[in-house]
Amino acid sequence: MVGVTGVDGLASGLPTAEIIDSMIQAERQSVVGVERRKEMAELRLEAVRTLNLRMLDADTDLFYLRRASTFNAKSVSSSDTTALTATATSVASAGSYAVSVEQLAQTHQVATAGQASKTDAAFTGTVSITVGSGEAWSISFDEATSLEDVATAINRDADSGVLAQVVSDTTTDPANPYRLVLTGRETGAANTISVNSTITGGSPDADPFATLSETRAAQDAVVSMQVGSGAGAFTATATSADNTVNELIDGVTFEAKAVAADVTIDIGFDSGQATERVTDFVESLNGALSYFRDNADYSQDSGEAGVLFNEGDIRRSLNSLVRTAVSGAPDQDATGAISGLAGIGISYDEDTGLFELDESALASAMATDPEGVRDLFVAGGLGDALNDRVKALTQSVDGVLANKQDFLTGQISRMDERITRMDELLAQRRERYEAEFLQLEKLTAYYQNQQQFLTSQIRSFQNMASGGNDS
Repeated sequence: MVGVTGVDGLASGLPTAEIIDSMIQAERQSVVGVERRKEMAELRLEAVRTLNLRMLDADTDLFYLRRASTFNAKSVSSSDTTALTATATSVASAGSYAVSVEQLAQTHQVATAGQASKTDAAFTGTVSITVGSGEAWSISFDEATSLEDVATAINRDADSGVLAQVVSDTTTDPANPYRLVLTGRETGAANTISVNSTITGGSPDADPFATLSETRAAQDAVVSMQVGSGAGAFTATATSADNTVNELIDGVTFEAKAVAADVTIDIGFDSGQATERVTDFVESLNGALSYFRDNADYSQDSGEAGVLFNEGDIRRSLNSLVRTAVSGAPDQDATGAISGLAGIGISYDEDTGLFELDESALASAMATDPEGVRDLFVAGGLGDALNDRVKALTQSVDGVLANKQDFLTGQISRMDERITRMDELLAQRRERYEAEFLQLEKLTAYYQNQQQFLTSQIRSFQNMASGGNDS
């Protein structure tokens, strides 16, 4: 039996495979149309996703721009950075302060009695060291140990809370110059060192730890500031176990470096962060607007439109955002307050469809009226309106761009299903065509066989008739 899928018609001589392929190809043009529409929908979906990402960048930048802390950032300067430096958070009050460093935080330090040798293996027993209210740290020397080895054992374990060092003191007792000095690892008045010892074997004293002399007192850092100058003036003081003091002025952290009187600390507004946030928002918003423009324009030269050309809902939402941004066109309202983006150097170019930032105008506004710039974005009004327009585009549940992505995703899914169904129907149709052509070949072969049989019979009769006449 001859099939038509692999071999053309042997009986009929027809190119059956080619004929069937042509018929299916012609009928598949409707599928090709759906595939082209699907491809366009995928391009639109990718473009909408990219636009959404760019709008989310603008949304993030606007979020930071609308935070009060962005505009309340403070700058700090010191008249003597070798003695005192400071940093300030947004809650610190701007002003000039005369601050004194009365003392620095320091570690406690004690020294043992002098010993004749630092290397003789003479000491045995236990040393227990306590720093402040911490737990006691102990070490035992079962075998005779030198003064240097005692220091090494103490230094080997950070839990001891101290550092040990053998020094030569030839002034106090020249005959016994070697003293073990213990220095606390942490500063602060509370971190005092105390020692309990059962050491024996020292010379001249059996236990060099029995009598400790304080070589440096443990103390906190003390920073003060004169408040007022009248009868009610007073001195505000703050202390710290280390040299970082943050209780003197709310929102200000001081770093004490040297004892000094009346160091001038100036705290002012730091416009750098706010300027950066404004710039970031303009740039990210322009990024979204320019991307939409590039993908939604119609080219007169090529006669082609961008993949977002027909996205009217997105266009309307972006236009609404632009109108909101430029709605406060005057530099200032009747009260003199900044009322629009123009007041801080931001303008809209109708030709490019983008916003332009005059950095010098923004710097001037930040210098002359930082509260006005803050209120433009933070205290409702334009900031809230911009946020509403941006959120209308970027909301993940019902935003314009999210809805468009959902619509296109569903459309692509439905077209995939339609293409699958149509291809299945075409496959069935191909099978029918192949069966029909196969039947045609069978009939053709049958009639060809009948023709050959009749032809052979006729020839036989003719031969028989011709032979009888001869006889």
